[in-house]
Formats: sequence, structure tokens, C-alpha cells
Amino acid sequence: MKTATLMLVAALAVAPATAAGDAGPTAGADIDPAVTRLVAELRQSVDASPESAAAHADLAIAYEANALWQQAREAYAEALRLDPGNPDWRLHHAIALRQSGDFAASVAELERLIELAPDHAPGLQRLGSAQLENGDTTAARATFMRLIQLDHQLAEGHAGLGDALLREGDPPLAIRQLEAALSLDNTYASAHYLLGQAYRAAGRLDDARRHLAFGQDATPRFLPDALSERLASYAVNLTARLDQASAQLSRRQPDRAIATLQSVRSDHPENVTVLNNLAIAHMHRGDMASARSELDRALAINPDKFSTYLNLAALSQRMNQPVEALRWSDEAVARAPGVARVHVNRAGALLRLGRLDQAIESFEAALAADFREQEPYLALANLELRRDNAEASAGYSSRSLELWPDLVPAHFLQFHARLELSDLEQARSALDAATLLAPDHPNLGELERLYREAVEGSE
Repeated sequence: MKTATLMLVAALAVAPATAAGDAGPTAGADIDPAVTRLVAELRQSVDASPESAAAHADLAIAYEANALWQQAREAYAEALRLDPGNPDWRLHHAIALRQSGDFAASVAELERLIELAPDHAPGLQRLGSAQLENGDTTAARATFMRLIQLDHQLAEGHAGLGDALLREGDPPLAIRQLEAALSLDNTYASAHYLLGQAYRAAGRLDDARRHLAFGQDATPRFLPDALSERLASYAVNLTARLDQASAQLSRRQPDRAIATLQSVRSDHPENVTVLNNLAIAHMHRGDMASARSELDRALAINPDKFSTYLNLAALSQRMNQPVEALRWSDEAVARAPGVARVHVNRAGALLRLGRLDQAIESFEAALAADFREQEPYLALANLELRRDNAEASAGYSSRSLELWPDLVPAHFLQFHARLELSDLEQARSALDAATLLAPDHPNLGELERLYREAVEGSE
């Protein structure tokens, strides 16, 4: 019995944007031209109304949005001098102090904020996080309990309290709070990681593995406040605009993404990351000639950037050129063997060429590079079925389900493998799980028929 072959299409590789560190560019550093234009515009308002607290705060928001932390702290300080009663400006002054390296002053400002506005939820979360960072778990526990009392539906409150309890050596109580956080928001990555740590501390290693995997590399998540929308609108530096284009692509708006990226390219004509992202947007639009033109420019500027070769491989796959796709994939693997996606793209090209065993090796290399990459598990489970190795197939789908219990294709693959192995009990279990997760899936009727035939054949 053969399962339907999994469609393997090389994913488009979005080149990483330039990472912003804790302390942004200083006054003497090169600043993105778009940021320079925005700041110049807002400074006109400050110069026109030097006693306007709102004008100084608006300028501070622009500095913060673009990681100019020293300038942000100074502008927020001036806004607060003129109007000391605004809690949101005080919160962001504390953030700017922290990001510019003055941790003690940041904590003091957060404490002052909570004195003035005891029910300021974003301020409470920031203060609790700072207390944890300072090793004061007793104070942090009290702060997060106040946040939960203020609004018990805030996952951030439960996660913070769970973190404090875990640091105090109480895994059972920490687990209770962290499970509560995830029941409110199952996408909360850092809560997954903390829960994995708590499970591990409690000896629940199987439970720990999946949550640690989901939360690995998670970044802190903070509650939005009254300035959040303005901050987002003022984020015009390179990283922010690349993120904006990526979001437009995820919303299936390639024309808008192209317009955004062409604007970025006018400010950064030699930036290979921008050119790669522009090529990706053209691919999403279906304009392969323009995509190839951008990638050729990127290759000429920097012939060692692995993401350019990765995207050339993806482009060749889309153009049904597997030999070219394999050539570009080999170049990507040579430059970045520790990146899972380069091996996935190579496997896709090998499959197109009918080289099944080598494709399996490439998918295995992808998992060796990053066990959290989802596609290789599904592909390997499928491919092992194709070469009549149901035991190996069941193993790969089982491993994927340890990480993603709600992954319907993995349950389907588990069903097929267990049916091949005449393990009807496990096959039924996999089919039941898939039915619960996707009761309207069009394949369920056929799988039920296969299961009934297997049961009848075993009697």
C-alpha cells in the first residue's frame, strides 16, 4: 500500500535582515537615509515648539523605533521634564535607558512609573522582567502576581510568575503557571521554553523536549502600550522595512512588497540582502526574469553570500530546471552546510532528478543541521514509504509528532506506515487524531476505507 507522494517544492529563502543589537547606531555612525529624513521632519516640530512635550516625545518615539537609543533617552527625558505625568513616556524612557546601557536607572524609572500608575500593565511586566534579570525573584514574583490580579487573562503575567517560581526552585508551581500562560496563548514561544525547562527540572523529559524545541531562540515578548502603534509606524530603518516587505508577502501582496523593497533599494543599492528579498518578491509575483536579474546583481556584488545561491536554486526549481537547481544548491551547501534550508532545497532538486537515495541523505542532513525544521520529517516519512521501509517512515512521523502534535500530515503518514506494518491499533489511533484535528479533510473517507479493508483482511 502506497501513500500519496508528498509534493516537495523548494521554499523561498528569505535572507535575514541586518540584526539590530541592544544599542543602536550612535550619532557618529551611518544612519539609514529613511531615518535621517524622518528625524529631520520631526525636529522641525521640536524647533517650532521647543516647549511642547508632545513634540519631544514624538521625536523620541522615532529614535526608539529605529534603535537610536541614546538619542531616544535624551528626547524622552526632555518630554518628561515638560510633562512628568505621562506614564507611557516614562515606560519608554526606562526602555531607552536599559537599551543604552544604564540598567540601574532603567529599573529606578520603572519603579517610579508603578508608583505613579500602579495599574500600568506593560510597566508591571517590564519591572518584573528587570527584577528577574537582577536576580530579585521575590520582588519579581510579587510584581507578576500584581499583574495577574490586574488581569488574569494576560499570558505574560502567568509566564513571568512561572519564570520566577522556576528560578526559586519550585518546578511544580512553575508548571502550573506556565501551562496557564499557554492555555491563554499557545503561540507564546518563550513560555514554551520556560515550560520545557520546568518539565525537565521535574523529570518529565518527554514533555520537556517538545516545548524546549518550540521555544528555542525565543525572544522576550512584552505587552503593547499606548505608544506601540506609533512606534511601528515610525520604524523606517533597513530591518523594519525588510520586515514590512516580508509581512506583505505573507499576506500575498507581492506588488506592495516589491514597491517597499524598491524604495529600500534606492537607499541601499549595494545591499545583497535587499536584492535577495526583492528577488523573492518577484518570484511570488511570478516574474522570474526580474528575480533572476536581482540575484545576478547580488551575486556580482558578493559571490560568497549563501542566501543568493539558495534563492537561485529556488528560482530554478520554479522554472522546472532541476539540474540548475542542484548546481546552485551545491554552491549553497558548500557555503553554509549548517543551514537546514540549503539541504532541503538540494533534496528537492534531487527528487526532481529521480535520485531518491541522495534526496533522503539531504533531508537527513537538514535535520542534522536543525531538528526543528518541519519539512524534512514529512518528506522522509513519505520517501521511506515509497521505498517500502514502513518502520523508518513511522519513526520519522513519530518524531515530527513529538514536536508538533497537531500536524495533520504527520498523522496521515503515521497511519499509512502503521497500516503497512499491520499495526492496526496504532493506525486507528493516528486516523482518530487526524479526524479530531481536521474533521472535514477530504482524504478521511478514503483512509477509513483502507482501514476497514485492513481490518477485514486480518480477520
